[in-house]
Amino acid sequence: MTELARYAIPFPVSVNAMYDRGRGGVRKTDRYKAWITEAGWELRIQRPRPTSGPVTVGLELTAPDDRRRDADNCAKSVMDLLVTHRVITDDACQFVRWVKPEWVKGEKPGCVIVIARAEEAS
Repeated sequence: MTELARYAIPFPVSVNAMYDRGRGGVRKTDRYKAWITEAGWELRIQRPRPTSGPVTVGLELTAPDDRRRDADNCAKSVMDLLVTHRVITDDACQFVRWVKPEWVKGEKPGCVIVIARAEEAS
C-alpha cells in the first residue's frame, strides 16, 4: 500500500463518551465538543490534503493511562473528524476499505492517523 498521509491528533474520545441522551434527544457531550475543536485545530495545522478513491486508515493509539479500553471505540470520532475536515470523502465502504486501530507505545498520549491507498483486488 502507498502511504498518502500521516497526521497526529490528541487521543480520541471513545464512542461511549461522544453523546448524551436526554429529554431533548441525543446531543454531543461537552467532552466530545472540546475534543472536536482541539483535534480539528491540530489537524488544520498539519495542512491535510483531501484524498480520493478507496483508502485504508490506520490509527496508532497511545493511551493517556493504563485503563482498559477498546481500540475500536476510538475509531468513530477520528473517522468523523476526517470527513468533517474533508480529508476523506466519506467513511462509507466505497471510500474506506478498512480501519485498523492498534495500540502503540509512544512518548505522549495521542493518535497518529495513517492514510494509504487501498490496493484493488485483481
